[in-house]
Parts: sequence; C-alpha cells; structure tokens
Amino acid sequence: MSFFDGRDDLRRDFLKQNGWADASAALIAQDWAARRYWRLSSNDNTRILMESVPDNHPDSTPGHKISDMVKIGQWLSSIGLHVPDIESVDQYNGFVLLEDIGSQTLPLQIEPYETALEVLQKIHIEYHGNALDLPSYKGSRVDEGKRRIIEQLLPLIRGSKNNGDEVSQYLKIWGEIEANLPDCPQTFLHIDYHAENIMWLPDDRGIRRCGILDYQGAHYGPLPYDLTNLLEDIRRDVSADMKDALLSRFCEDISTEEKEIFKTWYKVLALQFHCRVAGQLIKLFQIRGDQKHLEYMPRVFGYLKNELSAFPALQSLFNDLGFDFDIIPEITPDRISDFVAQDAF
Repeated sequence: MSFFDGRDDLRRDFLKQNGWADASAALIAQDWAARRYWRLSSNDNTRILMESVPDNHPDSTPGHKISDMVKIGQWLSSIGLHVPDIESVDQYNGFVLLEDIGSQTLPLQIEPYETALEVLQKIHIEYHGNALDLPSYKGSRVDEGKRRIIEQLLPLIRGSKNNGDEVSQYLKIWGEIEANLPDCPQTFLHIDYHAENIMWLPDDRGIRRCGILDYQGAHYGPLPYDLTNLLEDIRRDVSADMKDALLSRFCEDISTEEKEIFKTWYKVLALQFHCRVAGQLIKLFQIRGDQKHLEYMPRVFGYLKNELSAFPALQSLFNDLGFDFDIIPEITPDRISDFVAQDAF
C-alpha cells in the first residue's frame, strides 16, 4: 500500500481551508522521495500543492522534512534567490501550498546554465560556516549511497547474490582514495541540483531567472558536489565544450592550487554520485515498479566507464567483480528478488 492511498479527504480539507476547494488538481510529479506534487487551477490562478510524508511520520527521513523546506527556503529567499513562496503549511498531515513558478525546466543552452552556475556562486558567497546547521555530507545517506552500485547492481550483473566481501573491498578502496584527498572548501549543498529542479523564468532578471526547487535535502559539504549533479546529469547530455566552459568560468577567480583541488574533488564526487545512482535506479524500480528511471541507466554506465579510468584501484576491482559497462544487465522484479539482498542499502 502506498503512503498516498486513502488521503483524499485530508487533501480536500486542506484545500478547503486555504480557499482552493473548487480548484481542479492535476498530478504533475512524484519525485524520488515519498513526495508528490499537484498543480491547482482556479479562475486563471494556479498554485502547487506538495503532498509529503509528514515530519511526525515514522517513515520521515532526514532531508525530506517539511520543516527543513521552510527553514532553508526562507534563507535562500533572503539572499535573493527565487524559490516558491510558501502560502500555507500543514506539517502534521504533510501538505504545503506553494507559488507556481512554472514548468519550463532549465534549457540545455549556455546562458541558462551560466545563470544556474551563478546561483551556486551566490550561495557560496553568502553561506558562512554551517549557518543552517545542515547535516554533514560526510557519513550521510547521500555519501554512504555510493555502496549501492555493489549492493544493488552487482548481483544483477553476476546473476548471483553477493558473498559478503564485495562491499568491504569496495569501501576500503574508497577509504584510501579519500584519505589522500586535499582539504576542500565546505559549503551549502543543494544535493539534487539538476535541470528538472531548476525552473527557467526568462522574464525575471539575473539569478532570479532560475527558480530553485527541491532544496529541503541540503547538506554541508565539499564545494564541487552540486556542479557534478548539474553537469554530469543522468537525465541529459551536457556537451564536453559546454561543460569545460562552465567549469572554467566557475574557477576563473581562484588560484592554480585551488583549481587543482577543485578538479580532484570534482572527479571523486562525480564518480561517487554515479555509483550511488546506478544502484538507486534499481531500488526505485523495486519499490515503485516504474521503469521510467531505468532509461537513465545507459547514460550512467557511460559516465562510470569514463570516470573509472582516473581511479585504477577501483577499476581493477570492478573488472575482478565482473562489471562490464558496455552491457546493461537484465533488470526485472524476479531477478531483483532472487539476487539482491532484502536489506540492501
């Protein structure tokens, strides 16, 4: 049974209390968390209704709380960024009534991407220390999620259950890689900064042309992380020339030493991101039975194949374990049930 089953009366009551009882409601999205969105329409006016696992629910998890959304949204707005205005909140039942900032996602063009980059630069300028007491990236579920490529994907590649040693071997190599990394500037991380969470508002001005969504999972961590999500996107291909231009612009005012630190961390974080997502796509399919996200797997495999060349120890382990990033394994409910551990991360 889905969390959202049996909530029609609660939703109608919330809309009635906020003057939207007669609005038509179209389900427009359900993201990777237990959260979904409706577009409300009434007399040429629109709003967005977010329906989420309430903060007090046993299934509520860090990074997906309505209270975090309110707190972080207020700060982003205070520094001049465009986030949807929050008109009404019911944390107990899990509803938020939001400004509708449109549905035009970030165009795959240099100017919109430059603006999205400027948004990150603005955040990095304004964010001092860990001002919002955000969870640390290091040791978070996002960071630990890099193990998903072994726990979720490897059994499907080999057609057999893991024997118990694969994850420890894999994490040992990551520990050695991370132990040799230089110190990296730490800052506010949106954590899910990609084109579908950035609405393009061309009639606005400056950085406010980017409307920022889905920021409630923000963390405090290594500066290049959000750029890896934006430029190494699993949903679309950012050209090499465009990527190089944007990275050069992002780094144009820092020293040569700082650029090298940035590049080193960027490579590490991009690989960790794709290792996490490679397994997360399978987990989403297992939970929801929705094959849409599996369409991203070929692009993820392409990233992994290219990125591993910079990490010989990991590439050697993947080769020994039987990974072949030229072949997508068969991903079916039966194979997941047969080969992937029930408690896989």
